[in-house]
Amino acid sequence: MIGSNKKNLLLMVSGSIAAYKSCELISTWRQAGHAVRVMTTPSAENFIGMATLEGLSGHPVLNDTFASGQAMAHIDWVRWADVIVLCPATANRLTALYQGRADDLVGTALLAAEPGLPIAVIPAMNTRMWHHPTVQTAVNGLKQRGIAVMPPSSGALACGETGEGRLPAIADVLDFVEKRYLNPAGKRILITAGGTTETIDAVRVLTNRSSGRTGAALADHLAAAGHQVTLLRAQTAARPRWPVAEITFTDFANLHNRLQQQLKQHAFDVVIHAAAISDYSLQALCVDGESAMPAGQHGKLDSEASQLSIHLKRNPKLVDAIKGWSCCRATQLVAFKLTACHDPAKQHAAVKKLLRRSGADWVVHNDQIEIDAGDHVFRLYDKNTALVAECGHVTDLAETLMNVCVPPGQPTDSSIPSEATHDFVS
Repeated sequence: MIGSNKKNLLLMVSGSIAAYKSCELISTWRQAGHAVRVMTTPSAENFIGMATLEGLSGHPVLNDTFASGQAMAHIDWVRWADVIVLCPATANRLTALYQGRADDLVGTALLAAEPGLPIAVIPAMNTRMWHHPTVQTAVNGLKQRGIAVMPPSSGALACGETGEGRLPAIADVLDFVEKRYLNPAGKRILITAGGTTETIDAVRVLTNRSSGRTGAALADHLAAAGHQVTLLRAQTAARPRWPVAEITFTDFANLHNRLQQQLKQHAFDVVIHAAAISDYSLQALCVDGESAMPAGQHGKLDSEASQLSIHLKRNPKLVDAIKGWSCCRATQLVAFKLTACHDPAKQHAAVKKLLRRSGADWVVHNDQIEIDAGDHVFRLYDKNTALVAECGHVTDLAETLMNVCVPPGQPTDSSIPSEATHDFVS
């Protein structure tokens, strides 16, 4: 650190035609009082002059692992850095970072970075490259490690095509880095999403229709607004587009353990509990009147049996335990309630019961009958069961939640690791 709000920024530039745009990053950061140093890949020299980068940063540019007198400079520089920004990041650089390749100076330096050092990656490439399965695997893998990957923009590309892959506007890149690492004023938010799956045998499960799309969309919207988001989602649930810390779960017991662990270890300002959790778990199985293997054990039940009986056991309500598990007393809880009836009085009674039982600060209500009819309305109630807002789209819900639950301000005064230091599980 070079001051209370001033940071040491290590900019890494790879060989993209958009490399020249990195000059504006350097200039803006230095004008704001941050210190900037630059490393480049060998191919970057084909797109931008080293003298330009040196003049703007005020430091020599590192681009050769074996340069005389600089054999250990790449290690020293990553130790110096508060934040690493890889911009632009080509398809090759993304996959190299994911695979841990150290075949040039930038790759070697990234492997020498301390665990938990914030890294922001700003991709720029042809749209087919961006959507290539290898690149998408790398992007998803980097997100799992807590590395922030900014979604590229759509528009005209240097190759003459139009599509996703364009380097985002530099103003947006600056905002992306600013909100996460240079002046973080966002809240720490935990979102649960998707449905649990209860194992019957090696190939069969009991689950529900939850896609997790609402939770993923909320995570995207809140992360884009600069909040530190952790998404605890089902393995099969929709994934967010913006970089957030992702942790996956399978069945009720798995979600129970991971939710409790997160709440006890990390001080979240807000918990948005949108997961669709099974009310029951499997206890025993009977095939043609005879006890079968215990539920969840490996093996496949005989499909020729004429009768299969599944015995269930009641699961406790996880939402009721969230505030008790939280290590932060000020944690606000947003619970979700799904009903399936046309009667507004019964809907309101269900919301009131959830508020009373869980101690939630807010409840988001929707109704399955309305959803099936194509009218997916999110109704937000406060702890006094007063209707605060009706939202016709998840983005409207996210905006409303930001206004009433996570308004601008400093995070709760409790220690929490940065986004990159969570334990990521897939």
